[in-house]
Order: sequence, then C-alpha cells, then structure tokens
Amino acid sequence: MKDTAILVTTFLRDDLLFKCVDSIRKFYPDIPIFVGDNGRSNAKKEEFLTARNCKLFALPFDLGVGGTRNEALALIPPEYEYIAVIEDDIIFTEDTRLETWKAILDAEPDVGIVSGLLLREGIAEQHYEGKTWIEDEYHHIERIDSPIWKDLNGVKYYLCDLALNVFMMRKATWDKVKWDPQFKTALEHSDFFLRLKYESDERQMPIFEDGKPKLREKPILVAYAPDVRMLHVHGRPSTEYAQYRSRPVGWQLFGRKWNIKYSQSSFNPMNPVVFERMGFTYNDKDENLELAIRILERHRCRWWLTAGTCLGVVREGNFISYDPDIDIGLDSKHLDLWETFITEFKDAGFELYKEWEYGGMRMELSFKRKGIKLDLFFFHRKGDYVWHGVFGPDENGRWGDKMVIYPYVFSARLFDNLKEIIFRGKRCFLPNPPTEYIREHYGPGWRVPKKDYRYWKDCAAIRQDILELPSTALTPVETAWPDSYIKDRVAIGIKTFMREATFFKTLNAIKENFPFPYKLYIADDGDISESKDKAYNELRQTGHEVIILPFNSGLSRGRNEIARRVKEQHVLMMDDDMELESGEPVKMMRDVLESDENIGLVAGVLELRNKDPYGGNGYSQGLRLEVSHGQLIRWPESNPVHKVNGWSYRIADQVVNFFLARAEMFKDIQWDDNIKVEWEHMDFFLRLKDTKWKAAVCLDAKAVHLHSFHDPEYNMYRRSADTKYFCEKYNIYKVLNRF
Repeated sequence: MKDTAILVTTFLRDDLLFKCVDSIRKFYPDIPIFVGDNGRSNAKKEEFLTARNCKLFALPFDLGVGGTRNEALALIPPEYEYIAVIEDDIIFTEDTRLETWKAILDAEPDVGIVSGLLLREGIAEQHYEGKTWIEDEYHHIERIDSPIWKDLNGVKYYLCDLALNVFMMRKATWDKVKWDPQFKTALEHSDFFLRLKYESDERQMPIFEDGKPKLREKPILVAYAPDVRMLHVHGRPSTEYAQYRSRPVGWQLFGRKWNIKYSQSSFNPMNPVVFERMGFTYNDKDENLELAIRILERHRCRWWLTAGTCLGVVREGNFISYDPDIDIGLDSKHLDLWETFITEFKDAGFELYKEWEYGGMRMELSFKRKGIKLDLFFFHRKGDYVWHGVFGPDENGRWGDKMVIYPYVFSARLFDNLKEIIFRGKRCFLPNPPTEYIREHYGPGWRVPKKDYRYWKDCAAIRQDILELPSTALTPVETAWPDSYIKDRVAIGIKTFMREATFFKTLNAIKENFPFPYKLYIADDGDISESKDKAYNELRQTGHEVIILPFNSGLSRGRNEIARRVKEQHVLMMDDDMELESGEPVKMMRDVLESDENIGLVAGVLELRNKDPYGGNGYSQGLRLEVSHGQLIRWPESNPVHKVNGWSYRIADQVVNFFLARAEMFKDIQWDDNIKVEWEHMDFFLRLKDTKWKAAVCLDAKAVHLHSFHDPEYNMYRRSADTKYFCEKYNIYKVLNRF
C-alpha cells in the first residue's frame, strides 16, 4: 500500500500516543505514520517518534481536533492518496486490517470514508453509524437498525451518512470537505459528516437555498465495515486536558452555523438537545475573538488580552457589556506579520479599520467585523518597562489630522510570564499578575465600573515623557511614499522558501547592482532564522515590505500576495535563486513592455555561471503551448524576432520565471492557489492565453540562475507535486516537452 499512510492526532496524552504508535508498528512496521500534535513539545516525544520512523507535525497549541487534522493533512505528501485517520487513544489489533478499508474504497467510487468497529477497553462495542440530516429547526442523527449489507470477497459492510471518528479516507475527500477549525472539540464530527452530504463554501459554511441547506448533487458516502476492529482505550486525563476538552462552546456555534435550534439523536438519551441552553450564550464578540486567536496561534504569536478586555476578564469574568472593542496585546517582534495580519484578518471576514505608525514605528492595527472593533496593540520594550501607543484627540479635543499619540507604559515584568486562562471556552493569556496590570492601567479604583471612561485622558498608565519625538508626529501608513515616487519606482517581488544562502545572494545583488528606485516585496513561507529576522527588520525600516506566510503556503499563494500589494506600475518577479549583475536587463525588459500596450509581461533569459542557458536554448527563449488529444505539448517558440531600441524580443506562450510585468495585468489573472509548486507556472501561462495580455521574452536581458543545494526536506515540499489536479483541470494525462 505505497499510496496509503496513517495520521494520528494527539493532544496532551503522550502516554496514550506511545501505546497507539507501538500498536501500529506491531502490525504495520513500514507504513508511513504522520503525527499531528497540537499539545506541548518535549524531547521524549520527539525521540520516541523518530525511533519509530514517524514524522511529527508540531502544530499550534490547542488547535483543536478539526484544525489539527486540516493542518496535518495539508502537510502529508501528495503521493499518499489514502489516509487512515485515528486519534491517540486507539490501539491496533490483529483485526485492524487497513487493506480491507482500502479495498472497499477501491470498489466503491462514491464512498469517500470507510469506518470500522471500536471496542471500548476491548469489550463494549461503540456505534455511531447512522443517517444524518437537517430538517426545519432540527439536526437529526438516526441509527440504522436494518442495514442493507454488501459483500466484498467475504467482507461485510453497508453504506451510511456518518460513523465513528476513526476511519480511512480518500485524500480527495478532504480536498472537497475540510473540518471547520472553529469546532475545537464536540460537534466538529457532526459538522464534517453533514457537509459530506450538503454543499458548503470555501469557509466550510453550508450553502442555503430557500432557507434550507443545499444537498450535494452527488453526496460523498460513508461505509461501515465492522470486521475491521480497533480498541478504544482511556487513560486518566490530566486536569489540563479535561479543561480544554470539556468546553461547551461548540453546541451554540453548530446551531448558529446550520440555522437550527435542536438536535435529535438515536445515540443520545437526552433528546432533544436545545443548543441555546448548552453553556453560555455565544455572541459576535466570542466569534471575533475566536477568529483572531486562530490567526495569532497559526503564527505562534505571543499575545494577551489587554485594556478593557483584560479588565472584563479580571473584574467580571466576562466581556464588559458597554465596551464595544476587543483589545489584544502583541510583542513588537511580531511586527513582521503586519501585512500578513491584514491579509488573513480580511480573509476571515474582518475589514481593515485603521493602521497607524508613529515616528517610523508601526503601532496599532484595527479591524471591524459585525460592527465590533478589534485592536491589535504592539508593545515595545525599553529597559524595565514596556509601552504601546493609542491615538486620541489633541489637547483641544479635536480628532483627525492633529490626533495625538498617548503612550501607555507598564512594568515589563508583567509580560515576562503570561497567565494562561480559559475565557468563555477559549485559551487566552493575561499579563501576570493580572490585577497588578489592571491597577497600573486603571488606577486603584478599577473595581468600580466607569461607563464614561476616556482612554486618552483617564488611563493611569499614560506617560508622554518617554517619547523621543513630538507626540503629534503621527503618520497614517499609506502616506509614507509620495505618489510621484511610487509611479517611477520598480517593485521587485521575490518568493522565497528554505533557500537562505541563495536568497541572500539575490538580495545583495539587487542592493549592489540595481540602479533604479525600487521597493522589495518579499513573500516568505519558510522558517525565519535570526539572520533573516534581522535582515527583514532592516528592510522594513527602509520602506520595503516583507510578507510572512504560513509554512509551505506555496509559490502561487506567495506570488499572489506580492501582486496584490504592489502599488507601483511595474513589478519585477523573481525567485530566490536569481542574481542581477546590472540594471540593464530591467531597462531592456521595460523598453519592450512599453513598446506594445498589449504586452503584459516581458521575461529575460536566465543563464548558469558558465553562460549556458538555464533549461536549454529552447526553454530560455520562449515556448509555445498546445493542448491536443489529452496531452500538453511544449514546443520551442518560432514567432519572429522583433527589435525595439536595439533589443531583440519575441512573443511566446510561456517564458521563464524572471519577468517584468504591468501591475494592472494581475487584475485579470493570478496564480492558482490550489497549485503550490511545479505546475503553477504552466497553469499561469496557459490561462494567460485566455486574457488580452501577451507574454514576451527579451533575448538580450540576462540574469544568473544560481545553483543551490536542495536538502531532502526542501525536495519533499518542492519536488513532489501531485499532477492530478493540474491534469484534471486541463483534461490531459501527460506533458510532453519538445525542446
């Protein structure tokens, strides 16, 4: 079963994880095992898994069952088309035959998931096989008492809508239906299996027609095969584990999502369950805070509740009813995520409300969603205190261009060891001790509510004396560059991942050899080393933009992020292994680009150090793309060579990944985010042919393609792309190169 792997998800139960993995290895010594861990890292666990040839994905803490599965499945190499998904409290036995599950999937093309029988503590059978549907205000789960059994070479199974949370799935099923990460535990299961039956959008939200969820034209079926058996064991859960796994938040989220009020289940003796009675009332503030936490944890940020939100937690154990905002503090080291936050908060449904800087320092990001403002304050350390800025009216009470920055100053030790709490079902952090922070912020009378509180005047932590610039030196970020400068400047977009050595050579060559005004847009989805972090901070201070993306987001996502942010007329797109030896190639490409308003991009020619053309003469001088009889054929381009200002160029269907483009072109075409690597380039140029824009290659514009050593980990991410999506998209089965 070379195309099959196992995913084990685990959270704060290392003892059970060890037993689980050992049981798998007893019966499947060679099968690939991937472990998605959203608990705490430790050396013992890493050594144990390494010794048993398991790949560990250390994911953000408390990501939840659904979120952990999504993130782990995204990291599993594409050659594994079948994934057995289990949790850390499962034990394999001689009756755990994964081959049986796979045989059923192979025999039943409409089945996306096949489950088996669990024996609790090795004795009691556990069942959850049934039908599920939404009707009126009810979510129904109904046991199948008289199943229609099928037989496959002596193996009995029947079809259903849902089953227990241990199963084998096609990877293609997850491509269509992902878990909703807002359900950390409880209801993530019901929601996922409902969406195998009902249509949902890219945010995993059901699509409604006439007030009812829309059934899939072709539902993804589930099979139950009780001859495949596993043990379900329970250790003694720690207090920490229990507080995270017993949160009742999911019930109300589920009711809101599916527009229902009740749950009726054959497997639940307490019927019906009334969602609004399960736990506290989950409101829009809860939803906004949960979305924010998900983004912050994705990037492993150090964050805490601050200002009025922290006061509400300490004083009332709740949000303050008359406080319209959510306030979050962040260490200033996370300023490198500024642009990433803007993108990801917008993707989560927020609108950007305001971004401010003071004296060249970025200070505050504000977003709005459902009428509720969420503020991110970046705290700066200075000796034994930390401070952040808020913005309010001037001394005459006027808002607008004359707004004043008010520095809030606190003892640094309050943020050295943050206090972890569960607040309204969410894992949050507070300054520590929280009451001391509140006293420094609000003064000794903080226990008495003050509805007319003026944050720019009544805060006890304001200290204007710490500022080294006039307090009115307030600059909206977007006005940092004059329009005339932006018009003449060249944007340089570089997507980088794991190739630090060549990346720094690429940057140094630009710094030393590029003669025109330029602004760098760097998109990085790799790990950020200390040297990179230092370089990125220096680049930001000089007006360049660094976009930090989630690990292994892919080439398409990075290039799209660059294209979306560019304000200049022209953008030079490069990879992190290219070296400019002068500015002449860019001048040549720009001359060609401006000679024809229909040319959207002009590439150069990449050469190796020995002057050989990268990819050979045919590839470097442009290709013609032809789809015929199920094949994509790439020919050397034979279009005539033209001249402009003495430079030779030709029109081509595909050119190399070193080109100068009109920024306006990206309004009509972007890279396909579904293609992370390798095929994203051909896909882009195939779709470019359907736009008004032409591609050209300037045969005289040359740059160096740097040789780089690719370690096995890099190759795993960048040289193992699945061809299936690309081939299905163009109805082809093969790519032929005729150059």
